Amino acid sequence: MEIDIDAIIHNLEQIKSRLPEQARLIAVVKADAYGHGAVATARILYQNGVDFFGVSFLDEALALRRARIRASIMLFTPLVHEYQVTKALENHITVTVTSLYDCRLVDLISRRMNVKTNVHLKVDTGLGRFGLNIDC
Repeated sequence: MEIDIDAIIHNLEQIKSRLPEQARLIAVVKADAYGHGAVATARILYQNGVDFFGVSFLDEALALRRARIRASIMLFTPLVHEYQVTKALENHITVTVTSLYDCRLVDLISRRMNVKTNVHLKVDTGLGRFGLNIDC
C-alpha cells in the first residue's frame, strides 16, 4: 500500500484549522494506523506538528518508541501485569486507568521506580462499558 503523504498533511491541516490555537491534538494510530502503517503515519504527523499519539496496545506504543518517535503516547487499553506497566513507564507512555486495581498497580510500580506517571483516568459515565465507577 502507498500512503498519500500530501493527503495526510492536508487532512491534518484541515483539522488543526478548526481547533483553538492552544488545543492539543491526539492522533490515533492504533491498529497500524487503520492499515496505513502506524510508524510511517506517525512520522509524517510528528514532522507536521502532532506531538501526541494514541494506541490500543503496549506493543503499538513500543513500536513508535523503537522508531524514535519522542511525542507523548497514550495507551487506551489498561495494563494488567507488572512487567507491562514497568515497560510502559520506562518508555514514558501514558497509561489508562479504569479500575482501583489499575490505580494501585500503577501507583505501586511508579513508587518502586521512583517516577511520576501520567495517567488517563477513564470513568464510566453510565454506558456500562468500562472505566472507574463514579461512586467508587
